[in-house]
This record gives sequence, structure tokens and C-alpha cells, in this order.
Amino acid sequence: MTDGTDSKVLEQRVSAIVGALDGQNVATDGNELWFEPKQGRGLQIRLGRDRDARCYDRSTNFAISYGGQPANEPISSEFRDAVERIKSIDNSRIEGAASAFPAAAKAVADRFVPAPVVETPATPVDGSPRIHDWRAAATGLRSVVVVGGGTAGYFAALALKRELPDVDVTLIESSKIPIIGVGEATTT
Repeated sequence: MTDGTDSKVLEQRVSAIVGALDGQNVATDGNELWFEPKQGRGLQIRLGRDRDARCYDRSTNFAISYGGQPANEPISSEFRDAVERIKSIDNSRIEGAASAFPAAAKAVADRFVPAPVVETPATPVDGSPRIHDWRAAATGLRSVVVVGGGTAGYFAALALKRELPDVDVTLIESSKIPIIGVGEATTT
């Protein structure tokens, strides 16, 4: 059994390795953690929990393997460089590393998960805006406050009121900031 300290130290070490190699597509199955260096051209680095497992090389606490490279080709220089960086980061023994590995690897994989993709509606072929899409999102909206006057504030408030006539639009502006004069006098 391991204590939380071992897991935290191992998590920091694995995170430093993934970060130093600009890792992406990070995942784990509890026994291995794998990731792809951004500049690795399809190379996949695998850090194993069992340091004595069959592998390409070993650092102090991990077995180091790879994937994504055809077996009939010589080891790429990217992988050799990655191994050297891993060894320079993982250069001191962490007590209980094998038992702490599953929790640490999961925490690192969760940390490096990319932000969810936000779907945006496609613009129609004719180039017209898709106003109906954001109006649907505004369903139930009763009031909007635009903070800041000036040309931008006034036009934002006017556009909202034109597109959402049932919504109460309030504009808040400072009485201490004078009117610039270009178009603002006619906007109100």
C-alpha cells in the first residue's frame, strides 16, 4: 500500500514528463500511461508501472516503451530524445511508485484531457448570419444589462432590443465620462 504523498510525488513527476514533451492524447489503463509528443510525428510514448517489464528502456521508476512507429524501422531520433528527457526528469527513486502509479497516472491523464469542443453553428452558404440560433439560446431571457455607454454600448443595446423586442435592455453609463461627439448624440 502507498500513502498519498507517494502518489502526489509520482503524479508531479509524470506530469512533468508529459509537460516537458508537450504531450497530447494522454490516457492510461492503470498499468501504463501513454501520450503523443506534439512534435513526435505519430510517436506514442508509454510509461509502464512495472519498471522490470519488457520494454525499450528504463528510467528510475518507469519502463519506457513506444508505439506508432513501424517495427521494421530503426528507432526514431524523436524517441531517443524523449527517452533522454524522461530519464533526466525521472532521476530519483520514489518509494512505492508501482502501487502509486494507477492513481497518479489517472490524475495526469485527467489533467491533460483537452477542453471540450464547443459546437458553433455553421454560417449558411449565402453568408447571412444565423440569428435564429442564438435567439433559441436566449429563450426565457427577461432582461439584459449593457455596462458602458459610448458608441459600442449604445449599438449593443440597440441591436439587442431590435433582435429581442420582448427583453428589457438597460444601458448603464458613467455621467463622469464626457460624450466624444461622433455619432453618440444621435444614437440615444
